[in-house]
Amino acid sequence: MKDLLSMPYKNRNIGIIVTCPDMYKEGFFKKGKMYEVSFSDTNPADFEWTVGNRNLLKKNGLLFDPYAVSVKKIQ
Repeated sequence: MKDLLSMPYKNRNIGIIVTCPDMYKEGFFKKGKMYEVSFSDTNPADFEWTVGNRNLLKKNGLLFDPYAVSVKKIQ
């Protein structure tokens, strides 16, 4: 597990909104793998995204929804 930089966070995992996951090649996202993610605390678009399981973000315990800016597979 890697620490989040510049932010206190105690959970082992964090849910992140990846707004266009189909931009990544097929099979890029796999359960149990590790990724380096840069994210923003604000929606980068001037519209709202439909996030089917947005309620899962409550497990993060954050006051904002994290939106992925970049994702790199590290494992």
